[in-house]
Amino acid sequence: ISVEDAAAGVIELLDLDLKEYLRSNISAKGYSPSDFVCFSYGGAGPVHTYGYTEGLGFKDVVVPAWAAGFS
Repeated sequence: ISVEDAAAGVIELLDLDLKEYLRSNISAKGYSPSDFVCFSYGGAGPVHTYGYTEGLGFKDVVVPAWAAGFS
């Protein structure tokens, strides 16, 4: 396996873990992702935004232009 493929696999696993974390925490409180807008910010946070929000059904997903400034 190449370094690039290994890195892509790590990112995919992280995104899946983040997605499940969001889904379980939101539903445990009796809510649905469709009740919320997801804001993504921080140094590398926006790198994973698509991966962990895809298919959850948030009202919207917002990545501020200066997202890294919130680190």
